Amino acid sequence: MTPPEPSVLRLLVFTPSADDGYVDHALRSLARTLAGLPLCSIDVGRRHDQARERVIATSWPDVRTMVAALGPESEHGVAPIEELPVMADSNVRVLPLAFSLTFDRSSPPSVLRVYRGRARPGELHEYTAEVREGTFADDSAAHGPLALCLAHDEPDRFVTVSTWTDWDTIMAATGGSFTNPIATRHSHRLLEGTADLYEILPTTADDARPVPTS
Repeated sequence: MTPPEPSVLRLLVFTPSADDGYVDHALRSLARTLAGLPLCSIDVGRRHDQARERVIATSWPDVRTMVAALGPESEHGVAPIEELPVMADSNVRVLPLAFSLTFDRSSPPSVLRVYRGRARPGELHEYTAEVREGTFADDSAAHGPLALCLAHDEPDRFVTVSTWTDWDTIMAATGGSFTNPIATRHSHRLLEGTADLYEILPTTADDARPVPTS
């Protein structure tokens, strides 16, 4: 059976209220539980800067499927299945996807990038089309993401979530750096934008990868 195409992006972001090791152990268990639900994709990431944020990015076939799996609270807040005692300052966004792309690569993802931006008035759809075309071009050049989805937050705002094999690949594609990851293509169509980089949380501690310090 062909898996369903995602049409909804859900972002859960929170600040840990306990030490990193305890939080990441709890998130690994939660990720395994969520992976058993009828979602299309799941990525769990952690930041190692002063923000210490954690993010759970999931995509779903539709809102009805998401609500049936997580409960009605999931459209605006933390679902009962997700509630962890280590969560503080949680924020949930559920947005319609403009498109979602996945590419076949042998290496697993290690970096999650979340880009939030605002397009110039009337240019959101043009920007979306250019990002989609540019992502295919990056894939052809062998330095694109493993997956990328772009969700609209009308009238002008959007969120792009992408996964990458390593830090060097994402910097080559976006023109940014680890200490200044905000750079993005097609910026002529944007009024503002911010990017956050997360290390994708491994399933086991032994799979963890080092994070650059500069």
